[in-house]
Amino acid sequence: MRPSLPIHFAALLITVVFAHAGEPIASVAAAKPELREMNTDRPDQTESPFTVDAGHFQIEAGLASWTRHAEGSETWTAGGFNAKVGLLDNADLQVVWDSYIQHDDGLRRIEGSGDLTLRLKYNLWGNDGGNTALALMPFVTMPTAHSGLGVADTEGGLIVPLSLTLAKNMSLGLMAEWDYVSLEDGGYGHEMLFTATLGRSLTERLGAFVELAATVPLDPGGPTAWQADVGFGYALTDTLVLDAGGFFGLNDAADDVTLFAGISWKW
Repeated sequence: MRPSLPIHFAALLITVVFAHAGEPIASVAAAKPELREMNTDRPDQTESPFTVDAGHFQIEAGLASWTRHAEGSETWTAGGFNAKVGLLDNADLQVVWDSYIQHDDGLRRIEGSGDLTLRLKYNLWGNDGGNTALALMPFVTMPTAHSGLGVADTEGGLIVPLSLTLAKNMSLGLMAEWDYVSLEDGGYGHEMLFTATLGRSLTERLGAFVELAATVPLDPGGPTAWQADVGFGYALTDTLVLDAGGFFGLNDAADDVTLFAGISWKW
């Protein structure tokens, strides 16, 4: 029998969307006409604890990315996005989807669209000031991808991102993520992702980050995959940002390298 936990995540997200649609969004937006400083979940693996302003929208798009996996296969993606809408002053709904994926293992090439993920980010504190910020982000991933390009079955999990201001131009992001993942044999297992990223403003418009990430399979067990990441972001305006960077595997359990470029826009 298929486990029901990911379905409960989906029900939670849908319930919150309908519970807070319409009037609450408009009223909160009217009460706070000034937009908060733009924060994005890309380009690093550490998610931001800050939400999109109520009644406003944000698109974080992956223009292109390329991954060389440990076994030598390659994956290209293009047109992926995370579309966000602010539901409340401290909550937003996110729809994540890759519109095009191509995977080549040297013997065959598979291409098509990716899985659909729904996420709800709820900021507990720090959205509007302070030296720390924390959020909870439950999510559910549905197996909508072309065969061989996505998850085997419905998955879910919980992301907990924390941000700390170290100096005027430097911040530290920490994240713990629990994943309820589908296995190739038809069962389910548990996986944890831990990340730490150090971000610094280099100029008024240019910023950079360095990051360490560890993916830990819990059930069934296996080797921890370690990655070191680096990237840059350039703000064309206060609400339009370009980014580029790479994730680099530190052991055989991790992908060899991922290179990417993207754009984010808030309105």
